[in-house]
Amino acid sequence: MDAWNLKPTALAVEDGNDKFLVIKADYETPKGVTSMWIPVETPNKKIVEASVFMGNAGPQELNHTNIKTYLTSHAGQKTKINGTNILGVLTKAASENREVSDAEIALTKLTASRQGKSEFFQNQVVGLKVAEAAQKDVVLPKYDEFESFEKQFTSPYGQAAWQFGTETVKIAREHIVRELVGYGHKNPQVTVTKNDDSTVFYSVALDAGRVGFTVPVKIANGKVVKPSVMLCNGSVASFSKSGVNELYVNNSSDFKAAASASPLFGLKPSDVLNNLRAALAEGNNAKAEDALNVLASSGDTKAYATGFQMLMQGLSGKQAAPVTKCAHASHSKTSEHPICSQTGLPTHKVYQDKDGNCRPLYRRGMDETYEGAVFNNSKIFG
Repeated sequence: MDAWNLKPTALAVEDGNDKFLVIKADYETPKGVTSMWIPVETPNKKIVEASVFMGNAGPQELNHTNIKTYLTSHAGQKTKINGTNILGVLTKAASENREVSDAEIALTKLTASRQGKSEFFQNQVVGLKVAEAAQKDVVLPKYDEFESFEKQFTSPYGQAAWQFGTETVKIAREHIVRELVGYGHKNPQVTVTKNDDSTVFYSVALDAGRVGFTVPVKIANGKVVKPSVMLCNGSVASFSKSGVNELYVNNSSDFKAAASASPLFGLKPSDVLNNLRAALAEGNNAKAEDALNVLASSGDTKAYATGFQMLMQGLSGKQAAPVTKCAHASHSKTSEHPICSQTGLPTHKVYQDKDGNCRPLYRRGMDETYEGAVFNNSKIFG
């Protein structure tokens, strides 16, 4: 399943015996969690490669097409079977040396649905399950490297990969990168912006966002068609060395496309401001301008105004006020970093104002808009 780029969000053995293991695979989809069960034979303590999976649609061959079809057509549906019932049917059929019948599959769904109802009425004595009133298992945290199915499906890259295949989208991107490197542009930033039924649109940023444009790539019969045009601010130009050079000569750039292709795109405005501040401290004005362009496309006018002010101060040679150490730091079991007791934030995300009070780092340089107030409560006795 990993090789098919269909890694489940959760994978666990739900039930088993000396002949079979029933593994449950959960996928997070935009409509909710979708589950399926994969029976694995274990004769003489040896594992036989699984060939089928079970879901609301019955047994199906375990392959990329069937899994993807099942997830899209049954996304978010409540499952009508469970691992214990599947194990019982498989064990009975194996002991009688026969295949599982359609009637047994239907009975498995019916039994599972009845069990679900008895659990619903357990507080009303009917079907009471005292044994399951024990403590729940500890829920382990999810690690960053296991990106959820929902994130893959809702991102522009994920949607394009779902439509045309991960390898095809990757090949098209690598072709654009090779062409731009051949034109003499080092380290071009190329990302997927969107796609339709036949085309994938790639945003391109050159020289840290100085020039940006969009390259549409046609996909025909699963193969990449060499791109010949590029889009910049509504105009069409040839995707060639001379066409790209003309953008530099005319100082033309699609800043939205450049922002979409930036490595900073998708970060929170506070994180972009931190990158802008770091770029100014390093003297990397190109990176600072790229960060400001990302802020402009984010729609956060206050963060953009703060970033613009920081950039102007950096270009004029003014240095930011030195950061003092938080005097109210404490350690917490939930964070590997010391926590500021005044703000509740990690100490590397706070700064100290002129009075020595800790403030969130993303608000540095922002004007305070609140005003002090005095409340006076009085009683009048008549």
